[in-house]
Amino acid sequence: MEKDLEQMYQNKIRRLEEDICGLRMSRRIMMTLLEQTQQHSKAEQERLRSENRRLNKQVSAYARQLWQLKTNCELHGK
Repeated sequence: MEKDLEQMYQNKIRRLEEDICGLRMSRRIMMTLLEQTQQHSKAEQERLRSENRRLNKQVSAYARQLWQLKTNCELHGK
């Protein structure tokens, strides 16, 4: 009887140790996925910042062109 109880506890301990190993692996996988997600997010943010700078330059250039056209039209129209 005592031997059966000891065997039962040993089996329970072994299962718990296996569960702990599985949880550690899951944690490592989750941390790796989180790091990858953060890296992708940073890369996407930088891409969007670059695109925003490019578009702002285009808008500024277009605004200058319009201003020059308006100024030229006013000068020639008077």
